[in-house]
Amino acid sequence: MFVVTTIVKPNFPEEGLSSIEFVTCDITRAQEPAVEARNVLSLRKQFLLKLGAWLFFFLAILGPAVIWSIGSAYCAPANRIIGGPPEELGMESVSFPSESGATLFGWFKRGEPSRGAVVLVHGIRGDRLQMLGRARLLAAEGMAVLLFDLQAHGESQGNAITFGWLESRDVQAAVKWMRAACPNEKVGVIGSSLGGAAAVLASPPLKIEALVLEAVFPTIEQATSNRIESNLWGIGGELSPLLTLQLKFRFGISAKDLHPIDKIGAVTCPKLIIGGGKDPYTPPEETQELLLAAKVPRELWIVPDAGHQDFLAVAPEEYRHRVVTFLKVHLKPDPPKSVPAR
Repeated sequence: MFVVTTIVKPNFPEEGLSSIEFVTCDITRAQEPAVEARNVLSLRKQFLLKLGAWLFFFLAILGPAVIWSIGSAYCAPANRIIGGPPEELGMESVSFPSESGATLFGWFKRGEPSRGAVVLVHGIRGDRLQMLGRARLLAAEGMAVLLFDLQAHGESQGNAITFGWLESRDVQAAVKWMRAACPNEKVGVIGSSLGGAAAVLASPPLKIEALVLEAVFPTIEQATSNRIESNLWGIGGELSPLLTLQLKFRFGISAKDLHPIDKIGAVTCPKLIIGGGKDPYTPPEETQELLLAAKVPRELWIVPDAGHQDFLAVAPEEYRHRVVTFLKVHLKPDPPKSVPAR
């Protein structure tokens, strides 16, 4: 123990004070708070070092495994038993091969002559049931309709969902099948989300007379980033490159192979591009980007209160007016060529 004695001599002559006061101070006790503070800081430093080591271990060892698992969940097949078609629609079950390697299963409804034929393509993790409402609508107008399951969806087998890569070959196969079934009809396609992206990514471009695109992403990078940020409350968009990088290892393709915005310019038929005004996955500005990349003739419809969902269910009357009218105009037979009089 160190004791310091201080002599204090008050200078108050007017009061006649002459006493001397001895003040002692225990330095050891005075230093105790500083020592305790240093000990606390040391413990905090050790804790942070251990925490940093565990975080490094997670990011370096477990992080890639977690990211790969997330990618696996996104591309995992979405197969399910669909069963037979609704009896009241008079549909028949059909199947046909695709260059994706899958046999595709679906339903077909024959239409009235000269009314057109439409192929309906569902979105990611969906199946032909997703397009049944549209099939009813178009069949009521006398159009032939084909709705089917993309590879790795519904009853169509496949090893993985490829975000438009193999699915584009399925759309090609469906259009080819429809042309064989309805050789005298003009053919149109309605593609929702993944289905629309697959239609645009088809190579060579689809030989059709009309194309309706619903909630189609411009690039796979935008689609991935938007979904991650929406599902993680606005954070996590930085994970997008770690997921799109997996395309090379999983499918042997790059993100640039899944850019509908780069392919839509080659689609020469009339196009109706539809987006949701409140769609977090494909915001309206991205739908407009896709429109601007498309060649005329082209039309745009932003459904004000719709998210990434079934636009027919959100705005049934407007959908009927816009989509059915669009298809009627572009799938009607060409007028007969006049024969010059001799």
